[in-house]
This record gives sequence, C-alpha cells and structure tokens, in this order.
Amino acid sequence: MFMTPKEPTSNSLRVLIVEDSAADAKLMLRQIARAGFDVKESGRVEDAEGLRGALDTTWDVVLADFNLPSFSGLDALRMINERRLDLPLILVSGVIDTPTALEAMKSGAKDFVFKDDIQRLPSVVRREVDEAAQRRQRQRAESERDHALAELRNANEQLTALTRRLQDEVDERTRAEVSLSEANAWLEERASDLEKRANEMVALNRLGEILQSGLNESEACDAIAHTSHALFKSSTGAVYTTNARGVFVRRAAWGQRPPAVSKFEVSQCWAARMGRPRMVEGHSEDPAQMDCSHLGAGESADGYVCVPMDARGEIIGVLHIRCGGESSDAVHAEHDCAAQVSAELAVNLAEHSALAIGNLRLRVQLHEQSIRDELSGLYNRRFMLESLERELAGAQRTDSTFGLVMIDIDHFKNFNDTYGHEVGDLVIRKLGRLLDRETRDEDIACRFGGEEFLLIMPRISLPEAIARAEAIKDQVKKLTVRRSGGTIGISAGVAVYPQDGVGSSEILRAVDAALYQAKRNGRGIVRAASAPDGGPGAQGPEPTVWQDRGLAGSGPPPLHPIRLTQPPHPPNL
Repeated sequence: MFMTPKEPTSNSLRVLIVEDSAADAKLMLRQIARAGFDVKESGRVEDAEGLRGALDTTWDVVLADFNLPSFSGLDALRMINERRLDLPLILVSGVIDTPTALEAMKSGAKDFVFKDDIQRLPSVVRREVDEAAQRRQRQRAESERDHALAELRNANEQLTALTRRLQDEVDERTRAEVSLSEANAWLEERASDLEKRANEMVALNRLGEILQSGLNESEACDAIAHTSHALFKSSTGAVYTTNARGVFVRRAAWGQRPPAVSKFEVSQCWAARMGRPRMVEGHSEDPAQMDCSHLGAGESADGYVCVPMDARGEIIGVLHIRCGGESSDAVHAEHDCAAQVSAELAVNLAEHSALAIGNLRLRVQLHEQSIRDELSGLYNRRFMLESLERELAGAQRTDSTFGLVMIDIDHFKNFNDTYGHEVGDLVIRKLGRLLDRETRDEDIACRFGGEEFLLIMPRISLPEAIARAEAIKDQVKKLTVRRSGGTIGISAGVAVYPQDGVGSSEILRAVDAALYQAKRNGRGIVRAASAPDGGPGAQGPEPTVWQDRGLAGSGPPPLHPIRLTQPPHPPNL
C-alpha cells in the first residue's frame, strides 16, 4: 500500500523539480504561481542521488524533465514506485516523441507537458493534485468502510459464537447427564475390577507366605494348585515340575476334569520350548495356534494356557490352565479363553511359583551338599554321627534294636598304588552306588572315611544284619573295574544295639573292632562284634584301630546337632 503524504492546505503546494536547468525550473514555478498556487516549498534535483535524498521530504507533485545528462524522468518514476509513494509525476520535456510519452505514462507518469507549451502545466498540476486528494479521500473512505465491515463481521461472529456457546452448553449439559450415568456405571465396574484385583493380590501374597513356610516341593505344588483354582474359578489345570531327567511330571491338579497326562517331555509343550506363555483359543483356525502334544483328546476344545515356570533362567515347570473346564454356560460357548483367564495373572502366579520351587530345590541341593560325600554319593560322616544319635534315641524310646555294618575295601591301597588314585576313586564310586542300591529305604549308608563305609540299619536283629552284610559282600564281588581288570572285595564288621553297646561311642568301637578282626582273619569275611572268641564272628580285643583313627577316649568329637528339614533320602526330583 502507498504511503500517503500530508495534504496541502487550500492552494498551498510543495513541488519537487527534477531538472538540470535552473532557468527551466524557475519557469515552471512561475507558471504554477500565476495559476494561483501558493508554492510553500520547492526543490530541484538533477540526478539519482539528489532525488533519493529529496524523497525523504513530503511533496505534492514532482515535475521531471525526460532527458537529463545522467538521469531521466523514467529513472525518477522508478525510484518513486520503489518507495511505493502516492506522488504524481508529470513529465516536462522539450523533445519527446509520442510513443515514448505513452510508455512513460504506462509506467506510472500522470501526464506530459512540452516546454514550448508550458502554459498548460498549471492545469495539469491542478488536475493531478485534485485527483491525488480524491484518491486519498477514497482511501480513507474505503478504510473506514473496511473497518466498519470488520466490526460488523466481528459482531456477527460474536453473536454466532454466543449462539453456538449457548447451544454447546445445552449439548454439554445433555452430555454431562449421559456421561454421569456412564461414569457411575464405569465406577461400579472399576470398583468391581479393583476388588477382584485386590483379592488376586491377597491370594498371591497368601500363597507367597505359604511357599516361604518351609514346605517341600509336593506341598508347594498343592498350594499352587489350590490358589490357581481360587483365581481361575471356571478352569481346570495342573502344576507340572521337572524331575531329575528333565521330564515334566504332574505334581498337583485342580478342577473336576484335570489334565489326563501325568508327564510329558519338554518337546511336547510349545510354551516350555519357547520359554514364554502361550494361550490357545478353543477351535482356533489360526495355523500358529497349534495344540501342545501333551494334551489329551478334546482337552483343547475350550482353549488353554501354558505358562513356563522360569527359575533363574531354567524352566523347572509348567502351569497348565484349561479354560471352561467346569462350566457349560452359554457364555463359554464362544470359547473366549482370554476373557476367562488373565494371562497377566497367570504369569504372576507362575513367577511366584517358579521362584518358590527354585528356592526349595536350591535349599534341598545345599542340604544334600552339606550331608553327602561328593565322591561316593553317600551320606558323609557328619550326617552319620547325627543319624546314629537319632537312631539310638529312637531305639531307646521304642525299646527296639538297630544294627551297624562297617565295611572296608580290601587291599584298597594296592588299587591306588598300582593303578593310581583315579581308579581308586572309581572303586569308591562303584561301591557307593551299590550300597545305595542294596540297602533298604530306611537304612542310612555313609562313607565313614577313606575306604571305610558304615550302614545304619534300624529295627534289625544281629542275624538279619549279618545276612545283609553277607549279601552285600557277594554283590561287591561281582563288581569289576575295567581299567584294572580286577574285582573288588570287602571285609565287614557287624554290631547291634543294645547287645554290643548302649552308647554311640561304645557301639562304634564294637563294630570297628569287629571289622578289624575280619581283616585280621584274612579279609573278605563278615565278623560280628558279639561272636564268641575264636568263632566265625569273634570280636578282637584290639583297640588300636579306633585309636589310630584319632577316636580314642570318650568317642567321636562332639558336633552341634543340625535339625533336618528333609528326609534322609532326597526326593526324586
């Protein structure tokens, strides 16, 4: 938009002349003054630099010669247009052809006057000054009109906005009533959901407390199954944990129709193979939802969930949940397993269970390591002494008997000296496995020290103990050591409570002395501590064997008793 200069008052005029002739400039001013104009201010420039400075002042009209030595009227016209000034420019020239004049007017010149027709200049100036004033008036009127229209539009917009706001308030009130009703319904549903989640957390916390109370693995699985039934009310399922061979064995189940499969391999369960939970919807046509092969016929009809139980990176079990196992409602007809069983809750339950069972197994493992001899796999001497005191107390309380069989490997030193300690260790391992296999469940087989072993046999008579020792001796003869090419032989001593001693130290001395006599009489025989002197089970009077082991005096060194939380024989995991 052009900058509008201030209007002159009455006939006052501010004239800028672009002319290299001062005489011609005076002539122009004189002609204008004769026409009644009051020239209040005038200026003359003759080049671009002068015009550039002069245009900083307000003028009413510019009179420009068309041809100047270093400038022209067209140059002046361009400079005025560049500044976007509403300033009329009239060309005054002595020589200008008509086409050039027309081109100049197309570029923005208002008119042209020949110098030999200078008397026409005042009328042209009057016309252009008046037109400029009219243009400014029109601009003001248009500006006022635009302002009025803008205010009208603004008022109309405000009215429209007010109407819309009123309508919005009505709509908002209607929506608020609907939203309030929906919010009440949502709050009721949310409260029910929160109550359900709170009950789930209480059940999980209670399960955690139970699992931390020192249960064995079987009891822990029963507790997990009971909690699963409470959390997934319309389901059936089972808790599977791995045994020593890595096979999943069903430890506990719940529901009216629990899974029929009692055990399965890892390869039969996709969740165990992939190491992540897997939900299969009933009658799914998705090829990715293949059934696990450990399911029985028809067991996948309503869908199921298998969640691996991961304990420190090892899959030790699977929580298997079958959907709709106890319900025939129509709501389960679509077999929406996800609506019945929360995958997140199942994962939380499996994590709690895996951690607890993993800790139980670790505790059993640590306990086994503390009471087992690593080389033979039998119980160690510390456990033997504790067990002996326990059996002694039980026999005294129930007025029963128990027997001790002490075994020594014949010529064991020769195995070590001839074939090396590796073969000697192999002999001890083979004998340890045989003793573990040939003893009763209630018997306790221990490695006494070096090549000597001790069997504690509850509720057994002397003849029975001797017979068991003879049977073990015969089984040992059948053992061979491939690396040595030879066979293994043993000597054994037998003692029975109470006839051979009433205290642990006394009966240990008796069985040790019997073993000494067996070895002294030629090895490869069984001797009883209470046999008549010189008979087949004669007890030797030599106490040196016990003393040589550093056990002379009042018996074995005292040990602080350890309370056992597991049975003598570890569970078959």
